[in-house]
Amino acid sequence: MPILIENELLYLAIPKTGCISITNAIIRSNLNYELAPVLKKEYDKYKELIESKNHEFNIGPNHYRLDQLKKEFGNKKTISIKRNHLDRFISAINFSYRLFEIKNIKPKIDLNKIDNEYIYKLIDDEFVFLVENYDFVKVLKYFSDDCNYKKKDLEFLFTFVPSSFMKCGYKVDYEFDISELHLLEKFLNDRYGSNVSIQKLNTTGDMVSGIIKNTELSNFIWDKFEKKHNQKNII
Repeated sequence: MPILIENELLYLAIPKTGCISITNAIIRSNLNYELAPVLKKEYDKYKELIESKNHEFNIGPNHYRLDQLKKEFGNKKTISIKRNHLDRFISAINFSYRLFEIKNIKPKIDLNKIDNEYIYKLIDDEFVFLVENYDFVKVLKYFSDDCNYKKKDLEFLFTFVPSSFMKCGYKVDYEFDISELHLLEKFLNDRYGSNVSIQKLNTTGDMVSGIIKNTELSNFIWDKFEKKHNQKNII
């Protein structure tokens, strides 16, 4: 979500880190903010409903990488949310299966049959390459034999993108853990005298797979998704 807060802070929205909750909190607060054109166009469609708080502003696939944000708004300080890489991955699996159901996409196997061994076979370097290059039709083939979908119908698969890919080698100036969003509220409210209140939105619910969180799986997901980007120099 390309948002500039108080002409000072760039909010880097990393998928599966509470982006919709935070975006809605910002636009419903008394903060001064600026939306990039792609997001403002979407916002304007539902402005009346959003401002009446009767409509959740679902920003969809409008995620900008940090280099894109800086190009849009200038070299401002940045703020973002961090989340454990394995938790993000599992959340992306759950979210994708929820969208498969909504879009009537038949997966190769049911969610409850996905376990650690299946993940080791499923995720390879090509998978990550395709996600980072927005080739969502080919990403879908990892999960389904369905081929009758266009890229724009599958943009939800971008949620698998590595968080370090979104940062582009930059160091985020102010970073808060997803379990401590109250500290983000306090930071914004103390800094700007604002009334930001972050409500939990867009949760995937109690979706269950056979994935067991352990060190081996955590290291596997780190090596596949995050390691190469973290080896780059921090700007």
